Amino acid sequence: MIALVALFVLILILVLWPSYWVRTVLRRHEAARPDLPGTGGELAEHLKKTLKLDVSVAMTDGGDHFDPTSQTVALSKGNFHGKHLTAVATAAHEIGHAIQWHTKDPQLMRRTELVSAAVWVARASQISLILIAVFHLIPGGVIIGRLFLIPVILGMFFNTLVHLITLPVEWDASFSKALPLLISGEYIAETDVAAVKQILRACALTYVASAALSLLSFSNLIRIIRRG
Repeated sequence: MIALVALFVLILILVLWPSYWVRTVLRRHEAARPDLPGTGGELAEHLKKTLKLDVSVAMTDGGDHFDPTSQTVALSKGNFHGKHLTAVATAAHEIGHAIQWHTKDPQLMRRTELVSAAVWVARASQISLILIAVFHLIPGGVIIGRLFLIPVILGMFFNTLVHLITLPVEWDASFSKALPLLISGEYIAETDVAAVKQILRACALTYVASAALSLLSFSNLIRIIRRG
């Protein structure tokens, strides 16, 4: 019993701690900095023009991200209008994704292809779950229903794979793209480099909790099937 409780606590830490740490780091550096050359939105606009990137910069309620479909660097209201380290570092990180897209970065291209496939597999998984429930209501239908677990497993596998492939893509956007841009362009002072590195690390690790939860769900499903 103690072992199970300890395992449950460990799982909670692995899943919840990354998200808590990311939010804490980003909020820590949201204090206004009048000495910075501009807001996150202004920096993104400046970088896209300097790098000649054919993208648009917009404010969004959906969280900071780069949308390859609409070619948009989307920043939250706080980072779009904010003049603080979190805003400029996040803007540079999303511009990093725009650079990846325009240079056809292999990791990003592979992730984009997997995401497209995962959407269809996820739909098949949802239909399969409904069919499993239906067949469980039919006498003798349990065995047939088990066949529909295959799309469900594939859906969870694709979801886990997408999250795992996302991590190196995010890390590259932070430290191979954003950080060199901020330092070489002198958009941040030398004394701010350590703090910006921490913010960029948080930006890169945003998906860690999702990856951990996805991997845990996938492994649990496999374990349940084996027992069955």
